Amino acid sequence: MLINRENAQLLDIREPNEYLAGHPADCRNIPSGSLEERAGELGQFKDTPLILICQSGARSSAACAKLAKLGFAKLHTLDGGIAAWVEAGLPLKKGARK
Repeated sequence: MLINRENAQLLDIREPNEYLAGHPADCRNIPSGSLEERAGELGQFKDTPLILICQSGARSSAACAKLAKLGFAKLHTLDGGIAAWVEAGLPLKKGARK
């Protein structure tokens, strides 16, 4: 898994209410509609694998294209989104990231 092997960072691009309802631990939240204006928050990760997460995987693909245009090199989507994460029995945290 990229998270362990390459120190990948998780980026949840869902809306804040979706994120607060449940997200992987240590996952940042920047909604897809805010990526361009908030890309500076991710500057330190330009050469780090980023795994983008949405509900089903559809928004993540579009968000990868946006971030690629901004110079991010190692972009991945979580196939099946958070729904697949839950189906795999992986844990979720609720509320804001601490």
